[in-house]
Amino acid sequence: MVARVTSIGIGFDDGTGLAIVAVRPAGASNQAEERVAAALTRLGDTEPPRVERALLSTEYGADGEPRRASIELHLLDEVELPPLRVGGERLEGGSVLSLGPAKLQVVPFRWSLESVDGLGSYQLLIP
Repeated sequence: MVARVTSIGIGFDDGTGLAIVAVRPAGASNQAEERVAAALTRLGDTEPPRVERALLSTEYGADGEPRRASIELHLLDEVELPPLRVGGERLEGGSVLSLGPAKLQVVPFRWSLESVDGLGSYQLLIP
């Protein structure tokens, strides 16, 4: 059983794309217990970089909605380099969809990857 699924999709101004999915199993008490997968694409690369490990941290407001997020990407072929860091903050707007007993929250975010701006969404599915 799944407690929640977080998905993030980002397009950056330099053509870089990032997608992340984090699945929190039922009974997990925090983000440290989530299973996280990420895919990164960069223009000009003949092969996309392989993400060895992705860490996602989210700050929620008093209303329980995501306000800020940070992502750390450890690339497999760049182990001697520091991880890529992505930061994001919520923009105005968003929507909540009821899917039977489940709820899907879609929130627009402004992101930055090592000083490159991007836009994307932070989606939270709670079964």
